Amino acid sequence: MYLSIQQWGLVAACLMTFFASQVIAGLPMARTSPAGVAYVVGGVGEDERQAMRTAYKHYKLRVEVAEQGGAYTAGMRLALRDMQGKLLLDVLVDGPWLLVDLPSGSYQLLVTKEGRQFVQKISLGNEAQQHVVFIWPKGP
Repeated sequence: MYLSIQQWGLVAACLMTFFASQVIAGLPMARTSPAGVAYVVGGVGEDERQAMRTAYKHYKLRVEVAEQGGAYTAGMRLALRDMQGKLLLDVLVDGPWLLVDLPSGSYQLLVTKEGRQFVQKISLGNEAQQHVVFIWPKGP
């Protein structure tokens, strides 16, 4: 089946409208890890955080990182493994929020910044979403 120039124009206009609405909505681009795990990194600015709050219902896990005192922080490496040790996600987080789509199960979350590491075990149920907050200590 071949499309006419007018039909191609309509397809292009629809695609442009769709992608423009994604940008206007403020939601960062969803990515997929080499292990097949879908995730979104962001939360810089109130518009982006609001878009991520709306998108959160589609993800089982939300990780939030702040400094002592409550200020959001970024620039940490986050690694997520299943309980058999398989690396599912290894990403440099350039925003204070991370949304991750995972099946139910138990996982280990390792957050590293400036040579310091924190580990937390996470259990995801069938329905409930998990919100994990790391409070990054001040100082060396």
